[in-house]
Amino acid sequence: IGCKGQKGYGYGIARLYKRIGEVMGLGDTYSAVIVGNGATADSVAALQLFTKRGIKLLGRFGEEDAVTDGEKRSRLEGFCLAERVDIFIFTCNGRCASSCLALAEEIGIRGVLNLSETDLHSDRLTVRNIHIEDALMMLCSELG
Repeated sequence: IGCKGQKGYGYGIARLYKRIGEVMGLGDTYSAVIVGNGATADSVAALQLFTKRGIKLLGRFGEEDAVTDGEKRSRLEGFCLAERVDIFIFTCNGRCASSCLALAEEIGIRGVLNLSETDLHSDRLTVRNIHIEDALMMLCSELG
């Protein structure tokens, strides 16, 4: 990564942190849309990490905008195309997430952060499935 430590002192942390971020693409900016209703969507929307990590949260759409055919889905699709959205964040149910994944593939979304209970997979875009239940079970096993 090009950073060299200094004998007896190690690395300049700020410089090393910045360089690792550059290598990982964290200096790039991305745009995101949340698809889902309820407390999980509220919590994700309130996170400050988006702006800290160069992700601009452009909007939030309910499940009804994703699973219904017609005007509401067209509104989501039109918004994403006009704003050049890079990332979908799913906080919706599995049916909605599956429907949205198909839409994401159709309109060129680059990545999906999936918080739904259903695992999603795609050959056309990057998907990260987040399993809150698995993390909770791992925590419980470490406590026991």
